[in-house]
Amino acid sequence: KQWYQRRVRARGRLISRGQYDVVRRHVRCEGGELVPITIVGNRDVVDSQSSTIFVTYGCYGESLQLAYETLPHGLLSEGWKMVLCHVRGGGENGRDWYLQGVGSRKKTAILDTLSCIHYCHNASLSAPSTSVLQSVSAGSLVATRAVQHHPGIISKLVLQLPFLDLSTALSHPHLPLTPEEREEWDDRECPVTMGTNNSLGCQVYITAGEHDRRAPIWHTANFVARLPVDGVWVHVVEGGEHGMDDVAHDMELEFIRQQERSWTLPTWIKQSFSYFKS
Repeated sequence: KQWYQRRVRARGRLISRGQYDVVRRHVRCEGGELVPITIVGNRDVVDSQSSTIFVTYGCYGESLQLAYETLPHGLLSEGWKMVLCHVRGGGENGRDWYLQGVGSRKKTAILDTLSCIHYCHNASLSAPSTSVLQSVSAGSLVATRAVQHHPGIISKLVLQLPFLDLSTALSHPHLPLTPEEREEWDDRECPVTMGTNNSLGCQVYITAGEHDRRAPIWHTANFVARLPVDGVWVHVVEGGEHGMDDVAHDMELEFIRQQERSWTLPTWIKQSFSYFKS
């Protein structure tokens, strides 16, 4: 394993050198490919059984970066670990890496995500009962399909501004999905049409923007309409577009922190599921 340290800028200040341990490992995945993962932990908190937040994306040839946007400093200071899964479909290892997880090969990104989580569980770096899988926008499709393939592999699924109803998006030419973007997807991996068992084996927390044009709120609506009400929470950012406000970030972190499966959000943030199912 390769050990290295980086100075990370956060909210205009520089995180002190040596505050985090950052480890790069490689996981053997589908087809024998070695997929890198980046493990980040607070060196002042030594606990191999601490909670873990996994992050995946695997879309558009974009790489997961070790930067402020992907460092939950509050959780890390409390002893959490974060694992970035650099799955195929991203851009970590060049053009071919992206092409291995695009279009009809999109399932590769999903299986890579599962392999990375399984690896950490088997290495006692994480456990299903204390693991969270998080993604944003298009990466939410990859994360959700991974959990649908293996319900119970994590305890919480956290989706930010998710793009989920791929079948509807592809079947309506007037919707904002360009021809180039259509080449990115395989509608056989649509979480809305393929997730028919209605059970993910975990709690689900979704943040959606009321006026999001890139991932419209109907993606969230059509997905949660097929899930049991218990264990699913949706926070709609009023007037929000494709972004998260401070309240949304704070409520998401509060959900992630809580270990009790019976935890509920304040009534002013809990949404009426009759609205989404109408």
